[in-house]
Amino acid sequence: MASESRLRRWFKLAAVFGSLCFALLVAEGGARLFEKRGGHSRLFTEFDPLLGWRKIPGKSGVMKTGEYEVTESINARGLRGPVVPHEKPDGEYRVLVLGDSFVEGYTVEDDQHSTAVMMRLLDAAPGETRFEVINAGTGGYSTDQELLFFTSEGHKYRPDLTVLVFFDNDTWYNAQSKYTVGAKPVFHLDESGNLQLQTSHVVPLSQSGSALAGFLWDHSHLYRRIRRKLARPGRLEDANAAYQMPLSEQMKKAWRVTTAILGELKKETAEIGSGLLVVYTPGNYAIYEDVASERLEKYGQAAGERDFGRVARDLEQACAEHGIPYLDLTPLLKAEAAKGNILYFRKDGHWNLDGHRRVGEWLAAAVLEKQKQ
Repeated sequence: MASESRLRRWFKLAAVFGSLCFALLVAEGGARLFEKRGGHSRLFTEFDPLLGWRKIPGKSGVMKTGEYEVTESINARGLRGPVVPHEKPDGEYRVLVLGDSFVEGYTVEDDQHSTAVMMRLLDAAPGETRFEVINAGTGGYSTDQELLFFTSEGHKYRPDLTVLVFFDNDTWYNAQSKYTVGAKPVFHLDESGNLQLQTSHVVPLSQSGSALAGFLWDHSHLYRRIRRKLARPGRLEDANAAYQMPLSEQMKKAWRVTTAILGELKKETAEIGSGLLVVYTPGNYAIYEDVASERLEKYGQAAGERDFGRVARDLEQACAEHGIPYLDLTPLLKAEAAKGNILYFRKDGHWNLDGHRRVGEWLAAAVLEKQKQ
């Protein structure tokens, strides 16, 4: 009887173990399917030891959500648009545009994003000057990564003008060592107030942990998904820290780092004879009142606890500290919204086709004004 009881227990344990293995196999299959249909970062980026991640050179694929279906192509240099040689021909005026997903423009087709619109308008401008626009936007980048891209690659194009497009969450992530995509570089200020890169080599999640963790990372999509989830930073600070009234001490520190990064970019661009223009774009919640109300309700906040115009003012002050020309797109976007024009995807939050068209027009006009100076 005792042996039969033990046998039954073994059968129960085997059944539980088999069920667990089956559940893990199903979850692994689901994770593999999700990976293939996953977000932009999983489909179009790879690890980079300096920048944290970069777009995959030569990658082409489809981004599909409930709001758009877009084919994006990445050139052999890992940028969106045609390959531009580093050597600049005589008589050519080059514009390098740095930024995050707004600049990369993965919510619209290859010929519809703002820098493509800029290029067409500049080509059509009267005069003998030839123009070239280089799109160096990468989803998830903050100002720190954009500075590092410029010093490692962007400067090679010898741009006459460097345009930095700044978004609301850049300040917060300029003081963070990770983003939803993965680990990232981070700067800090030393005791003398000088900007220092905290680490010269980003360690990917796949290399952080034991040998078993590395094996699972290489072979299990489910494990990779769980690790990425656990590594994600808090979304509340990402969404709201820059608008908080008053600013937290952590956010004040992030602004000091951000201001120093802007100063360093000003110095680096000046060393190669490039002008610098900082362009601020707000989120759709700063343009459309109904979107703002939804955002406040989502986070359980009163309107008086957040100031969605704060980032534009703080950024203008940071630029003024270093004598950097500054363009705030907020008034232009609000003027379009007042006409009933929708320039953002509501759920995704990025510019839609009309948004890219209008921003491309405004940036082209700013470039022509700079070129005349």
